[in-house]
Amino acid sequence: LAFFARRMLQLEAKSTYADVMERAILNTVLAGMAMDGQSFFYVNPLEVEPEADRTDMRLEHVKPVRQKWFGCACCPPNVARLLSSLPSYALLLRDDAAYVNLYMAMEADIRLSGTPLRLLVRDGWMQGRVSIEIECDEPGAEGEICVRIPDWCESPSWTSSKGEGCVRDGYAVFRGTWKTGDRIDMSLPMTVRVLQADWRVREDAGKLAVQYGPFVLCAEEKDNGAQLHMLKILAEEPCSEVSWQEIGGMTLPVVTVKGRRLLEEAQDGLYVPYHRAREEDVRVTLVPYFAWGNRGEGEMRVWLRAE
Repeated sequence: LAFFARRMLQLEAKSTYADVMERAILNTVLAGMAMDGQSFFYVNPLEVEPEADRTDMRLEHVKPVRQKWFGCACCPPNVARLLSSLPSYALLLRDDAAYVNLYMAMEADIRLSGTPLRLLVRDGWMQGRVSIEIECDEPGAEGEICVRIPDWCESPSWTSSKGEGCVRDGYAVFRGTWKTGDRIDMSLPMTVRVLQADWRVREDAGKLAVQYGPFVLCAEEKDNGAQLHMLKILAEEPCSEVSWQEIGGMTLPVVTVKGRRLLEEAQDGLYVPYHRAREEDVRVTLVPYFAWGNRGEGEMRVWLRAE
């Protein structure tokens, strides 16, 4: 998906394609590899229940933990290939324009209208900040530097030595003759969003997913206990809290939202007359999807029931 989004972006410089590309890279691609780089998923499920995955033949392709190797191992090398080619995803170059698509720390030697120029992208976007500094050995690098305004940011703002700029096709566009010392500073606050799927997605009807900035979140058994299908999210008042915790050797955002858990009750038989189940108020802990499965085997869910 990231590859095809990049191809669309090369044909038409619109941030919509870069949004898809970023979502795929930061969630799907990264989730395919353990945080220590030693094991891999062949598929990225949005829901895992280890016992069901082991006993249901229809789910034999779904693994509750990443595997060291596969008989047909095309996916691990593809992950490595994509990660090694990230610069071509992060920047899109035209004759007189450079499009910054991914917020990652980098130094890039490019040309604007034939004149060499160096972009130094300082990575602080996990804290809602991105700065781009310019270095020029030769004067006269004239053209545009276009910085993506992500779809997950509700209140972006920026300052630039080239003035206020303008917005075009989802990018903040700054045009001028660039010189050493010029810079662009972007403020991109990351917030928690509760999302629902299009009504035509049958499996997600009545369910919600949570996103923090560009990161899709999930609930793990490690934080919430087993039987994740018994959890609900309070859609109208999620009351989210964001903290930073270490997972797999990295400090990552962890989001807590208000929810309810259905209480298990003994029943006389598989089916009984309907009655409203008892519930208790709980706090549901959500971690970035790409980091799931790095703290041992357990249940995982992205889409949770809505209250």
